[in-house]
Amino acid sequence: MAVPDNLRLMIAAIDRDKLLRFTQFYAKFHVWTNSRIWKGETAAQLETWKLLIKQITLVRRLSRLGKNVSYFQEAAQQLLVRKADQEDPIIRCAAIGHKLGLAGYLTYDAAVALHVLGLSRLKSLSLNRVQKRSSLWWAFSIACNITICLRSLKTLRLQAQIEKAADLAPQYQLISRKAKNLTVSGRSRKRNSYQLQVKLFALLCDMVIALAPLEISHPSDGIIGLCGMSSSIINVWISMEQGQPGLSNHHGLTS
Repeated sequence: MAVPDNLRLMIAAIDRDKLLRFTQFYAKFHVWTNSRIWKGETAAQLETWKLLIKQITLVRRLSRLGKNVSYFQEAAQQLLVRKADQEDPIIRCAAIGHKLGLAGYLTYDAAVALHVLGLSRLKSLSLNRVQKRSSLWWAFSIACNITICLRSLKTLRLQAQIEKAADLAPQYQLISRKAKNLTVSGRSRKRNSYQLQVKLFALLCDMVIALAPLEISHPSDGIIGLCGMSSSIINVWISMEQGQPGLSNHHGLTS
């Protein structure tokens, strides 16, 4: 691919929320490293970075207001649509669960945003409970997305085994056109498999972030910052790959 095409795909892939998300987790990682390891900045400078994190978090929450309704609608539509004959029932259920998880996450996230704006005040105990439920729904959505990735990888491996067995059959050895089609399909399958594996790593990074408020795991702010930056970069890369012809479209993760 030419350099101008790469630049065009990169510009299209990096939207406002992806840029803000990367900046948010970079700031968190920066504060942790400068307060624990390098200690090269003053307390006032670190407070500026912490204020930046709070402001970006608020901006991203406000930009997500109302999106929970669209995810509820998408989940309902996907549930009501008649299942195709070749559709994997596990992927179908996980896709619906993914949409419902995002809808629940954004619903509780909107309640936190209204509290920060002062439109709907919550008590400290209630606010903590709402934030934990928000993270729980997000973790559920990520788990459904991980299920989709694992199931899709398994399907691709089964297709590879079937095509390998078919390639050994005499009828496929005699017809060069079919053999060529199998080769092209194999290349596309390898590329999709690699893309799914990279996306799976990004989802695991997001799972670390989602489980932190639930006190199931206790990662440091440095680990959370690294996970957030990694998943943000990977999501940009996936968006660029989806802009290329011939690649399947894998839904990204709202976070």
